[in-house]
Amino acid sequence: MEQPLISIASTVPTSSTKNRIQIFSSQIPSVLSNSEMTSETASQLVDLIFMTLYIYDDRGSRKAVDDLIVKSLKQAIFMKTFAANLVQTMEKQLKLQSHVGCYRLMKWSTLLICKSQFISVSKNAFSRVAAAQASCIQISIQASSLERKACRKAFIHSLLESPSIFSLYMEELKSGTISYRSFPEMLCVMLDYSSSKASLFEQWKVSLSN
Repeated sequence: MEQPLISIASTVPTSSTKNRIQIFSSQIPSVLSNSEMTSETASQLVDLIFMTLYIYDDRGSRKAVDDLIVKSLKQAIFMKTFAANLVQTMEKQLKLQSHVGCYRLMKWSTLLICKSQFISVSKNAFSRVAAAQASCIQISIQASSLERKACRKAFIHSLLESPSIFSLYMEELKSGTISYRSFPEMLCVMLDYSSSKASLFEQWKVSLSN
């Protein structure tokens, strides 16, 4: 890792909201602007982002991180590295049955789906992310009502932002890639969303009712 990034990494855990925002809205972008995005740079940037997962709990800090993610997703090497780390972390959450961080992971996954070319890269890659999202929604049941609603809302927002991806998720459910039995909460969310969209519900009512 380049020296500037080493210095930044040591300050990421700060409890100061002001410093957190400065790190992700100014310091890191400044370093990135002076170098080409390589696989090593992408890997280290993803590491910095995931350092914030369990410790950045205020809106301002989280927005600064999310804004940097959206900007960096324009780089294919970052997109692929971020996606791989994201899925691994979400799958680990499922294994541990831990809801801690589920909302943030869901939010990041929706940024990946909606703010990049990820869907067009690989059908298998999307399937893995979709299954990981289903696991997050399922695990969020164990969380507080507020966190559970936030997790569902983040996912539904992605459907509202890119309505065409509804069919992609339904295909995952229909094919069994996302199991109704293992992740029934995902089906509930899809039902809730489609119930307000008559054309969608009509198109998928057989699958949704099975």
